[in-house]
Amino acid sequence: LNITISNAAADANTAGFTVLVDQTEAFGDDAGLSSNFDVTPLTGSFAGVATGTTIELQAENNITLQTNFNLDTSTGSTGVNLTLRAGNNVDLGSGFAISSSGGNISVTANDAAATTPSGSGSILGDANIVTTGVVGGNAGNVMLAASGTGTITVGNITALGGNGGALAAGGNGGAVSLTTVDGSITAGTIQTS
Repeated sequence: LNITISNAAADANTAGFTVLVDQTEAFGDDAGLSSNFDVTPLTGSFAGVATGTTIELQAENNITLQTNFNLDTSTGSTGVNLTLRAGNNVDLGSGFAISSSGGNISVTANDAAATTPSGSGSILGDANIVTTGVVGGNAGNVMLAASGTGTITVGNITALGGNGGALAAGGNGGAVSLTTVDGSITAGTIQTS
């Protein structure tokens, strides 16, 4: 039903998600229950997720971020992708950051694949999103979307290519896309190069 991402509570109702086996908590997984995913390094929900793979969390209702979510430290890997999909709101909280060195970040509110999308689900909060690449590596892409009358509010988005080493080229910046159907978009500074 709802998903919380925190560092204050242990995993709860996350049977649909298994690292390296099935890294998607799907809309139908743990049906009718609210889930908590723990971002604690080494022992949390995402420890051991491999480079280049994707964590996907789907909630029929809301997804709420209650802490910083550094995918590099939570997984022990760089280049991990994150997809958040909610039938209603995705609340990124206030003063938090989602970061992944070169991984793609995708957030969708009022997701059409939910059983009953609310029609007004929004991306809320002022969290910063950072997908800057490792040294010489490309940045990850950032995609935020809300359908219906949903709105998007977000802090700064930084998707810079990693600096090159001595006499080496740097990586490419990531693409950034923020789209709504019939709602407003408010964002801080967007950097990509």
